[in-house]
Amino acid sequence: MNKVVNIEIAKQVFWIEELGYQTLQAYLEKLKQQLATQEFGDEIFEDIELRFAELFYGVNEGKQRAITLEQAKEFIAQVGYLGDEESVDEPVEKTTPKTYLDDNNKIVAGVCAGFSLRFNIPALLIRLAFTGAIATFGFGIVMYLILWFSFDKNNSRNKVLASKGETATAQKIAAVGDVPKSKFLTLQRVLFLPFSAIGLAIHIIVHGIFAQRAFFRWLLKNVLLLALLVVLGLLGIGISEFNHDQIYYQWVQWILSAATIYLMVVGGVVFIREYYLEKPRRPVNRTLKMLTTVPIALIITSVFYLMVEMSDEKQLTRQVTITPENNMMTLAIVEPDRDNYLARNVDIELVTTANDASDIQVSLVYFSNGRSEPALSENIEAIDYQYSVSDNVLTLNRYFQLFPETFNRGQRVTVRIEVPQQITIDSSHLMLVNIKRESPRYIIDKVSESTNVYRSASNYLHEFNELDNNRVTSNERLILLGQFCDVFFAKLHWRCMNSEEMPVLKDERFDASFQDDRDTIYALLTKIKQVKTLDIKSLTELSSTIAILKKKHPQVEELSQYIQHLILIKRPPS
Repeated sequence: MNKVVNIEIAKQVFWIEELGYQTLQAYLEKLKQQLATQEFGDEIFEDIELRFAELFYGVNEGKQRAITLEQAKEFIAQVGYLGDEESVDEPVEKTTPKTYLDDNNKIVAGVCAGFSLRFNIPALLIRLAFTGAIATFGFGIVMYLILWFSFDKNNSRNKVLASKGETATAQKIAAVGDVPKSKFLTLQRVLFLPFSAIGLAIHIIVHGIFAQRAFFRWLLKNVLLLALLVVLGLLGIGISEFNHDQIYYQWVQWILSAATIYLMVVGGVVFIREYYLEKPRRPVNRTLKMLTTVPIALIITSVFYLMVEMSDEKQLTRQVTITPENNMMTLAIVEPDRDNYLARNVDIELVTTANDASDIQVSLVYFSNGRSEPALSENIEAIDYQYSVSDNVLTLNRYFQLFPETFNRGQRVTVRIEVPQQITIDSSHLMLVNIKRESPRYIIDKVSESTNVYRSASNYLHEFNELDNNRVTSNERLILLGQFCDVFFAKLHWRCMNSEEMPVLKDERFDASFQDDRDTIYALLTKIKQVKTLDIKSLTELSSTIAILKKKHPQVEELSQYIQHLILIKRPPS
């Protein structure tokens, strides 16, 4: 029976027989005495210890057994002593050379310099090869990053010997010097200046973080803690909404909510106790961690079930025809109560038609997801949407609900009102124009206490009240600006629509046919955007200038027609 002790060598713990430990200790003490007077003696001794750790690990990898006395003696014989004393006579075997990052000759990370040291190829050729590979869809960059994060630095004497394919003995470890710097390194850093700058920036950032690692560790912990608190808060809000969303049976939703809360609590406790608090850390009970597999499985199963349940889609359209008296209709929009958490938004839009008949067509479109035709129909029937038509008044709820004991399967409701020509609409809400489609569409905005009267003409709904009868409204100005940008700034339409000032455009972004009229076009754009009030006089001036441009540029015709349309609408009746 042999007594076994545990030792720490090169910051790694190993089990070793007591006699083997005594033999190894005597050997290491002798090496310490030999290195006491040598320069870098402590570093050499640490590398020799690291060599023993590598040998011990190779024997003990994946096994729970101690190093024997015979193995300890064998490893001591492999490493040997300094000088000729007690060294082995047998020649040391060559090993396969390994590739490391060469920190002494690096430009970025030392990958190319490491290959140069490993294969004895000029580093310049390897760097040129990587630079050329960058042109092939960035392959060189991807490959460089992979190698960078795969290779270790040759920052120990053992690794320098391994890069040459030499076995690390005490004598060789003591004899290793720094990897010599290439004579042409400075020249290559100039030739590859952009990469040298990147390498310098990486060096400064990495060393800055390393020098202040305690601060960055503290900062990272607190940022993660803050992020955790935000996530927990959002999950709490999400759980509250989830329990009212009619996705599953109520008892299933409560189970899923409890599962989520359990994950939140365990995750928060693990982070705070094992990573956030200073040592000594208190590990969370392993059983609590293992139990997280149950709520995770429940959540994954519920998500998969919901995906299957919503695999198909169906829509149902219901038509309502309104014949307004005297070509007038009142549109009343009903908003949901603020505390009605079951209310879901309804999209309402108005468009004009070229139909001479006075009938207004209202299309109510119901959408739903489901797994089969019966389920799709059942899910659509679950929609509770209220509207009414009475005495020229169309009343529409801006929300819908689901009937009790039904399930949320992505139900939606949209309302489309098609308005023929010369119809006057008295609306409870303001309307905003949407010009992102081929023809303008008007969507319901916010409720307004003032009178909101709109009249259909051509493709547009024009607002009429005491203030806006003789001037261009915000909707009309937006349409005017959109058509102007479509004609003159098609390649930079978004910027033309949104920026206060447009820079002078060059080359391909400005149609070459407009070059001679640049000043006129920019003056018109400034007027459309910045003049506070566009009245009949302003529109007439715009029309005159556009008429001149139309002679040279036929594509301005549609814009010219819209300005003429506005003049007719805004001109007072004679």
